[in-house]
Amino acid sequence: FEAARETLVRSLKGNPNNAATNTNLAVVELSLGNKAAAIDLCQRALELDPEFDQARRLLSYIASQEEN
Repeated sequence: FEAARETLVRSLKGNPNNAATNTNLAVVELSLGNKAAAIDLCQRALELDPEFDQARRLLSYIASQEEN
């Protein structure tokens, strides 16, 4: 996951306004145990594109895990 993180971070430096890349990085961060970073990235993705369902679904998944 570290290599994926590095690639996505590099991609965001070139294009920080990409909702999909923000969400993909959120998935990686969550997989690495960085829940707060994942939430922040999903929220950023939704700021960029309020209709971006992947980010919304990932936030819902994170919330459901907190309930369990």
